[in-house]
Amino acid sequence: MTGNSQAPTYGLEEEQMVIDRGTLAPAAPHAGCVEELKARLGTRFALEYKAPVIELVTNVHSSVFDLTEEAAANRYEADVILARHGYAALPLATHPWAASLDMPAREGDRYRRIEAQKGDAVRHLAANGVHLHVGTYDGDEERLRHLPKLIHLTAIHAAVSASSPFAEGRDTGQASWRLRILMQLASSLPLMAAGPDELAHVYGALAAAGGPRDASEQWGLVRLGAGKPTIEFRGADTTPSLDDIAWLAALTGAAVHAERVGMLPPLDMSASAAAYLYAANLDAVAAAGADAVLIDPFDWEARPVPQAIDAWVARLAPAIDALGLADAIALRPQQPSAAWKEMRRFVVKIEVEALGRGLGPADARHLAYRRMIERSLVQSSATPSMPWARSALAA
Repeated sequence: MTGNSQAPTYGLEEEQMVIDRGTLAPAAPHAGCVEELKARLGTRFALEYKAPVIELVTNVHSSVFDLTEEAAANRYEADVILARHGYAALPLATHPWAASLDMPAREGDRYRRIEAQKGDAVRHLAANGVHLHVGTYDGDEERLRHLPKLIHLTAIHAAVSASSPFAEGRDTGQASWRLRILMQLASSLPLMAAGPDELAHVYGALAAAGGPRDASEQWGLVRLGAGKPTIEFRGADTTPSLDDIAWLAALTGAAVHAERVGMLPPLDMSASAAAYLYAANLDAVAAAGADAVLIDPFDWEARPVPQAIDAWVARLAPAIDALGLADAIALRPQQPSAAWKEMRRFVVKIEVEALGRGLGPADARHLAYRRMIERSLVQSSATPSMPWARSALAA
């Protein structure tokens, strides 16, 4: 952002796990498939730490609707290429039965160094998320000044997308197991240094001690965009639907703008208390998704997620109007998605039916997981922006 009146810009990174179309198990795409994806998508495609996981990246946009459309186009283009090679992209944050520790990781000194630091904690990172970048910032000083208030949007991102109750062949008892994995892997709180000099000193000390060298190696839930003039919000699960991207990006962009021009009120608590509540809110969301109750750091009120979103919208109303984001904000549902509950109900229903037909417990549960994956693939292809992507790309 250069100048207080400039509107925010947006970019999106979406992680998806490649699966075999026949077995529905995770599968690292072979070299020919990867080359075709690279040739078609260019910089919009990347490989991730776990060998079956890919990342789809948008360009930078000033419109949240254009952002959503390109995210859908990325999914569609990748799906077409993967299908030609016998694969599909799983639009879920976790695979329901794959053993994460047995899933191969990609080659690379950076990955081996992080494995040496984190051990099995990072090897469990077979979890896929959506990362929203909002900018454009002039430098670290401005980004660091904004972080203390903006980090509290992370719980909203995580709550409305929570959709990973199943992992490692079992019901984890959580709404977002991906969120739990990330909270166990690293501090969910970003490094909020007093300024660029302190930021450089901290990373220098960490690197000298064998720790993270920069923001790219801090795998938390919000951070300074690594190599990008942005703040990166990393709390959202990958989900079959892209419906929430436009309004979530608009809400986040309005918050960035409001903080830049001095519209956001001060936090009504100490920095230490705010950091603690940030973590407590994420803990509640990991367990209950959009059913969680969040503590608002601006007024101490405990609000269910729908009312917490309403409070943010009311607080950001001047910025929403100034940026012309009202149409995007209006897309937010009155009751945020409870995808994790729908998934659980669906799996239980299929499992009970299979048991009634004489299947054993293990086979019944595996069948239910297969049906859940198949259902997610259908849901992804039907998400509202996907028909646009199909028609636009065909033209």
